[in-house]
Amino acid sequence: HPRGRGRFMARSVNAWVFSANTRQPDAGSMLCTLTALAFRDGVAHFGHVGDIFMLLTDGVWVVIGEAGIGSAFDEGGNMVAIANDLVSRSIKLQKQYLGRNDATAILVRISD
Repeated sequence: HPRGRGRFMARSVNAWVFSANTRQPDAGSMLCTLTALAFRDGVAHFGHVGDIFMLLTDGVWVVIGEAGIGSAFDEGGNMVAIANDLVSRSIKLQKQYLGRNDATAILVRISD
């Protein structure tokens, strides 16, 4: 049954992510989310597991990098404040480049 396979896959991925994070707790980055999109009978089904769903343009993630993105979350705040901080940091860093790139950050906290 397709739903049974999906649950098995999600559990398998979750076990692998948990194991990977346990083996390397000081690796500097953690694996933490699963996002899936499935189409069936003309209907899209979306699923997300993790604390936060983040969409960043390359003008943010390339310019700031993983460490910069992580530090924005370390400082705390709500999702709007963190998104604004990421965009502001990107714009400040882009001043050293000849041209500017787009800088957009969308953060959504998924909760029960």
